[in-house]
Amino acid sequence: MKEEILFDYIDGRLGKKERKEVLQWIRSSKENAERFAEIKASRVFDTLPDRTLERRDGHRVRTLVIRVAAALLLPVAALGLWGFLSQQKQLKAYSESQENILRREGQTPGIIEYRVNTGVKGKVVLPDSSVVWLNSATTLLCPSVFDSDKREITLIGEGYFDVRPNPDWPMYIKTAKGFTAKITGTTFNLSAYDNDEELKLTLISGNVTLLEDTSLQEIAIKPMDEIKLKETGNASGSGPRFSGEKRPANVYNNTAWKDGILVFDNTPMPEVIKKIERWYGVSIETGDPKIEKYHFTANFSSESLDRVLELIKISSFINYRIEGAHVSLY
Repeated sequence: MKEEILFDYIDGRLGKKERKEVLQWIRSSKENAERFAEIKASRVFDTLPDRTLERRDGHRVRTLVIRVAAALLLPVAALGLWGFLSQQKQLKAYSESQENILRREGQTPGIIEYRVNTGVKGKVVLPDSSVVWLNSATTLLCPSVFDSDKREITLIGEGYFDVRPNPDWPMYIKTAKGFTAKITGTTFNLSAYDNDEELKLTLISGNVTLLEDTSLQEIAIKPMDEIKLKETGNASGSGPRFSGEKRPANVYNNTAWKDGILVFDNTPMPEVIKKIERWYGVSIETGDPKIEKYHFTANFSSESLDRVLELIKISSFINYRIEGAHVSLY
């Protein structure tokens, strides 16, 4: 198959019929799978930044510098496209062991996990050349090659997405918060940490629809809007399962993390604590319940943990103590 066609597939420029033909060609032989993996790696290699990610394939866990991830991905991609039958049982067991992570029917086997540790950020180029910036303590599950009908991934954490536009090839982003985001091409920020109460989506351009996983209720979001949703705890069916609000987006506050800026804007202290824990890779304990009623406003860029805590102390009269990776507020 011509390289130009493979490049068009990687860049998301092919129609449904052409995508199926490429997938059939890839799966027809081990040599074709390896050739596609090599072309894909060379296509995205130069776009990858120097970031540290943890990637899990099967039972192997390694910390990688993302700039060399493309080269290391070659045998993994070939395995996922050609030899996946021998690993299908392992992949199924792994997927079922992950709480709140569901694989949709029809998704191409060969799942790759990108995991960003606390205290770092990462950038991933998806199989269709869409780009995702991943915030600290975030996991992204993605097939080695997207299905010809749809592009499906799972996000646990926070990501800034720049999705290749294609109305005939929608992307579905599964979250652990009871919603799946449907995208045809857009730029947005999605925060869906499994230990946060809310899902938060900030749409910068394009169109996004949120699908409630149980009822399949659709919520359309317009550019420059943000939406917050959380479960109500009502499982009886007598009332709505989710509550939320939609308002004009504060794009800077919601996306500054991508540029290394930690933003607090009258932020409740429980949320401040979570962000600091993820940003600096520490655990924080509060010795006084009154602390959780505080709010905090400040912007930080490249400041140390001690500097951040010192400003909290000055502005909120909260003392702190740092012992290794543990912080006490009192």
